[in-house]
Amino acid sequence: MLEGGRRKKCDYALFVSRDDREEALLIEMKKTRKNHSSPFAQLRQSVPILEYLDALARIEALPDDDPAKTTPVKIHYAVLYERDGRNLDKQPTRGVSATTSGCEVYRGMDIRWRIGKYAALSDLLSAEG
Repeated sequence: MLEGGRRKKCDYALFVSRDDREEALLIEMKKTRKNHSSPFAQLRQSVPILEYLDALARIEALPDDDPAKTTPVKIHYAVLYERDGRNLDKQPTRGVSATTSGCEVYRGMDIRWRIGKYAALSDLLSAEG
């Protein structure tokens, strides 16, 4: 549980079909990187919800198949920040002139992050750091 005893979940879950494989992307959106580990914990706590939604969709799509015999969906993680400004949380939001991105490991999860106004889906699903 995060502070306050509430279970938090990520903002978006996207299901993507690529190369004949089902994948999912959990996305957490933040204005700044002030509390850096909080969005990572939210992504981690969202995995059971994503797995539940995936299982429901598979049961509906394949009513005659055993849902326990399906291949688990590959999960990607991303945090999208509007700006860096770690110490300027209460300042008005301003666009950044250049985007910044990277990848960090949090409790065994490879989490891609990006600062900027947009992110390409292919970059967030990429296996490269």
